[in-house]
Amino acid sequence: MSRDRVEMLVRFAAIWVALAIIGSISLWAAGGKPVSPFSDELARWPFLDMWARWDSQWYERIAREGYFFAPGQQSSVAFFPLYPVLIRALMTLGLGP
Repeated sequence: MSRDRVEMLVRFAAIWVALAIIGSISLWAAGGKPVSPFSDELARWPFLDMWARWDSQWYERIAREGYFFAPGQQSSVAFFPLYPVLIRALMTLGLGP
């Protein structure tokens, strides 16, 4: 593995660890529970729940229910299909939500 690649992986790991520490401190300050749990399944694991934000709910819904389009409303068709397809594949293997 090249030196540049190793350096990139070390930086990525350092950033991930820093975010995990900041998230854990935030969870502790909030009393050990997320302020608003992402889902009932993840509410049991606050450390995992803190990572499930932003578009995660859209991708989970697409993986569970498929795409939908409602004119004049936010719709799931704005999201690319690869990630939901991977989630769905893991779900068929018994992993995931």
